[in-house]
Amino acid sequence: MKPQTGEFVEGLRNRKTQKLFICLEASSSPGKVRVVNPSGDVLVVMEELFDLEPVEVPMDNLAEFFTDEQVNSWRVYLADEAERRRIDAAREARTPTLRVESTKRSGSSASGRSGESRVVAPRIPRARKEASVPVKVVPGRVSANWASERLCFYRHRIDPLRPAEQFQVKIQGVGTFQITKADFQRVFNNVIMSPQYRSQGLFSYDQIPEAARPFIKG
Repeated sequence: MKPQTGEFVEGLRNRKTQKLFICLEASSSPGKVRVVNPSGDVLVVMEELFDLEPVEVPMDNLAEFFTDEQVNSWRVYLADEAERRRIDAAREARTPTLRVESTKRSGSSASGRSGESRVVAPRIPRARKEASVPVKVVPGRVSANWASERLCFYRHRIDPLRPAEQFQVKIQGVGTFQITKADFQRVFNNVIMSPQYRSQGLFSYDQIPEAARPFIKG
């Protein structure tokens, strides 16, 4: 199950609520699928919760079938996946390939073979002693942001940040939650250790907790 990102977006209709969920991709777990629910949350759920026939929604009509939160989360997910594929491709391009070369020996060897093939790793130039200056994190820099009806945290967007980098969550009708990764780990350790965040990579609050209010600005 994969959405068409060209002319259509694939929607899955929930059998119980009859609401459309955006289908992101099939999960690595058999019988499960990754979707965006009407609140904009990315979830991994059982395929049996939805009708067998997907709904193809034209790109021009997304607003008629999906909520703003769904569309925003879908676009963020696509951007993150594109960036991940770009990084993977760049990493593969930098990975040195091994070459096989044939070597001949003029005399007899201990094994009695006159020649053999061996795998030779390419020579990698040594790094100069002068280490490059690490990239400095600019105080107050916001490195990730998303919007939602509720305060929610996406692990795949927070984990890559460095401790001093910040992320924002624009909460509809409330304000903008802004925090550094270090403060998030300190103040919201209960979120990080929750089963939802650890297994699904997502945690959201129904109500704004008191611990979050100092980080919200109007």
